[in-house]
Amino acid sequence: MSKFSWMFIFLSATLFIIGVHQAMVNGIGASYWIFMFSIAFLLAYQYFKRGKASGNGE
Repeated sequence: MSKFSWMFIFLSATLFIIGVHQAMVNGIGASYWIFMFSIAFLLAYQYFKRGKASGNGE
Protein backbone atom coordinates (compact mmCIF):
# COMPACT_ATOMS: atom_id res chain seq x y z
CA MET A 1 0.00 0.00 0.00
CA SER A 2 1.17 3.49 -0.73
CA LYS A 3 1.45 6.31 1.76
CA PHE A 4 -1.58 7.88 0.11
CA SER A 5 -3.70 4.83 0.96
CA TRP A 6 -2.46 4.74 4.55
CA MET A 7 -3.43 8.40 4.91
CA PHE A 8 -7.07 7.54 4.18
CA ILE A 9 -7.08 4.71 6.72
CA PHE A 10 -5.46 6.75 9.48
CA LEU A 11 -7.72 9.75 8.91
CA SER A 12 -10.78 7.53 8.91
CA ALA A 13 -9.80 5.80 12.16
CA THR A 14 -8.85 9.08 13.82
CA LEU A 15 -12.11 10.75 12.87
CA PHE A 16 -14.08 7.74 14.05
CA ILE A 17 -12.41 7.84 17.49
CA ILE A 18 -12.98 11.59 17.72
CA GLY A 19 -16.59 11.06 16.66
CA VAL A 20 -17.18 8.47 19.38
CA HIS A 21 -15.73 10.80 21.98
CA GLN A 22 -17.83 13.73 20.78
CA ALA A 23 -20.94 11.53 20.68
CA MET A 24 -20.43 10.62 24.33
CA VAL A 25 -19.81 14.24 25.34
CA ASN A 26 -22.18 16.22 23.09
CA GLY A 27 -24.54 13.64 21.61
CA ILE A 28 -24.77 11.97 18.24
CA GLY A 29 -26.39 14.97 16.57
CA ALA A 30 -23.39 17.20 17.24
CA SER A 31 -20.89 14.59 16.03
CA TYR A 32 -22.76 13.31 12.98
CA TRP A 33 -20.58 15.27 10.55
CA ILE A 34 -17.42 13.72 12.03
CA PHE A 35 -18.76 10.22 11.36
CA MET A 36 -19.67 11.23 7.80
CA PHE A 37 -16.10 12.40 7.12
CA SER A 38 -14.83 9.12 8.57
CA ILE A 39 -17.03 7.13 6.20
CA ALA A 40 -16.03 9.39 3.30
CA PHE A 41 -12.36 8.60 3.89
CA LEU A 42 -13.15 4.86 4.01
CA LEU A 43 -15.01 5.13 0.71
CA ALA A 44 -12.13 7.10 -0.82
CA TYR A 45 -9.72 4.39 0.31
CA GLN A 46 -11.89 1.71 -1.32
CA TYR A 47 -12.16 3.76 -4.52
CA PHE A 48 -8.41 4.25 -4.89
CA LYS A 49 -7.68 0.65 -3.88
CA ARG A 50 -10.09 -0.65 -6.51
CA GLY A 51 -8.64 1.71 -9.12
CA LYS A 52 -5.13 0.33 -8.61
CA ALA A 53 -6.36 -3.25 -8.66
CA SER A 54 -8.11 -2.80 -11.99
CA GLY A 55 -4.99 -1.30 -13.56
CA ASN A 56 -6.12 2.31 -13.91
CA GLY A 57 -3.36 3.38 -11.53
CA GLU A 58 -4.67 6.79 -10.55
